[in-house]
Amino acid sequence: MEHEGYSFYRQRIVEETGTTYYICSRYRVGCKARLIARDNAVRARNDHSCDEAVEATQEAPAITDVRVEMRTALQEASLANLSLPPSLIWVRVMHSFREAYPRATLNTIPRLPSISIVKYTRTQATGSDAFRAIESVPTRNVAEDDTRPFLQFSVVHTVGCGQHRYLGFGHPDLVRLLRYSSSALYIDGTFKMVPRPFTQCLIVMIKDPGVDVYVPAMSPAGASDSYLRL
Repeated sequence: MEHEGYSFYRQRIVEETGTTYYICSRYRVGCKARLIARDNAVRARNDHSCDEAVEATQEAPAITDVRVEMRTALQEASLANLSLPPSLIWVRVMHSFREAYPRATLNTIPRLPSISIVKYTRTQATGSDAFRAIESVPTRNVAEDDTRPFLQFSVVHTVGCGQHRYLGFGHPDLVRLLRYSSSALYIDGTFKMVPRPFTQCLIVMIKDPGVDVYVPAMSPAGASDSYLRL
């Protein structure tokens, strides 16, 4: 519960009278502020000892239920940026509602249910497949003014009962060099600079017959045969 810029925790509910009692979220530091909500109205009890600048509430403002709007905002934010942590999405959505209703008593969605909404929305959109999120959104382009995709292919094949995936990245102007016949290819691999669940990154190098290439090389041997082998 949000009331006058303060957060309140639900303490108990009296089913017979339909009354809900709230305590200040800073009750551990001795704040005695309380809220009593009944019949869509709220009354404040005790001043906030956690902030002496807060004036005592004189009126009984109505509770503004923003749970439906907040659910929509959480769902939109969860799909707008799939890499944003769910807890941070909740913080930003809560901040936006506090700015929109600065003096109102808000009935909001708590943090843990909000995180569940974000995770469920992303699961529905991606099918619990992290790679599907990559495939369902525009891939990385060459430049802001060049919409050609930098992601060239995504291939899945099976080995036994397991699935294996290949992701290919390459600049379109460099990939076209692979079309030359009788070209020399050089393949190198690294196991360290790859994200999970991938285990290896293969680097394909090709000599461009249209330009001269100078490649510096280091060798521990100083014999003339070393230069002939290069």
